Amino acid sequence: MITVGFGKTVYCRCSSGGHLDGIGVYTKNLENHLQNLGINIYPVVFGRKALELCNDKYHYTGRSFSLSILSSALSGRSFQGLKSIKELQLFHAPDHLIPKLSIPVIASLMDPIPLIRPDWVKSRFRFIKQYLFLKSVQWADHFITISNFVADDIADHFHLPRKSITPIHLGVDDKYFRVANIDLRNSVLRKYSLSNGFFLFIGTLQPRKNISRLIQAFKQLPLELQHEFPLVVIGRNGWNADEDITAMKRLEEQSIGRWLDYVSDEDKAVLLQCAGAFVFPSLYEGFGLPVLEAFASKTPVITSNSTSLPEVAGGAAMLVDPYSPDSIADAMLQIVSNQEMALGLIERGKIRAREFSWTETASKTAEVYKSLI
Repeated sequence: MITVGFGKTVYCRCSSGGHLDGIGVYTKNLENHLQNLGINIYPVVFGRKALELCNDKYHYTGRSFSLSILSSALSGRSFQGLKSIKELQLFHAPDHLIPKLSIPVIASLMDPIPLIRPDWVKSRFRFIKQYLFLKSVQWADHFITISNFVADDIADHFHLPRKSITPIHLGVDDKYFRVANIDLRNSVLRKYSLSNGFFLFIGTLQPRKNISRLIQAFKQLPLELQHEFPLVVIGRNGWNADEDITAMKRLEEQSIGRWLDYVSDEDKAVLLQCAGAFVFPSLYEGFGLPVLEAFASKTPVITSNSTSLPEVAGGAAMLVDPYSPDSIADAMLQIVSNQEMALGLIERGKIRAREFSWTETASKTAEVYKSLI
């Protein structure tokens, strides 16, 4: 049996706050399905603070990741504190926290956004963080990423051999395929003061999510359509999103929009099924899991014609120019006025979503493990 050290620091931080981001969802599902395949997972957290956030029994390294990476970067020595390192055959960092160790290390890299567009990431200590992250990337023996598109981008911007990167698609949780009964749908809609049929966006509010152009596109629609199909945005306030939040509050004042901030995973699944269309005009995605979740929910999808999104959509979504509010608005208008088109997208999306599973993600990840032992 393979015993793998598995980084869960970021997962612990997210789950303690009641909300899993993309890395948290990836870490949780990958761990669960790897264990189902017989992989012995040895969860690791860096620092006492992270340990205190965890309810499960995790291995604790003592130092925070920030102190450990700084120490290793300056001294060249391996991370300290993994007392049971001899039990581990390799270490997998699914959350960008890549340690320097004496055993093989696999790092999951979601995208090279900090290198391509540093203005799209949090600015506090940006340059120091970027230097240390680039340093830690050199400590990994192999890399996993989440689409063919982003594998090429990562190779280019991190200056890594393409053969050292294995693209493995993400999966779709079964809950998105389960149809909510009418009572549950009505209960969730009442909870958020909504009615069936609305344009829905899901994602953390940050510059690359392109909320500003989505709002511009929505405001180009005829006023009667704005009232019939209001714009609903689900996502916490990330960074540099003050103008987007102000614009959404203006839509709320006009009764044509809602910003819901955070909703539970259960409510999110129901709201996806209640939406008239899911609109996801992101400027850059390493994968774009919400697109598949909308497919599984039998909701027609509008998404960007760039980065990984065409690869993930696989011809089952309307593709738009994310830099053009006109292009986004035209697709929104078509999807609510052409029922035959919408039904065709729903059918293709349902088929496409079934092509992605966390079991397959875990199985291909286990193959990478075996290749390094």
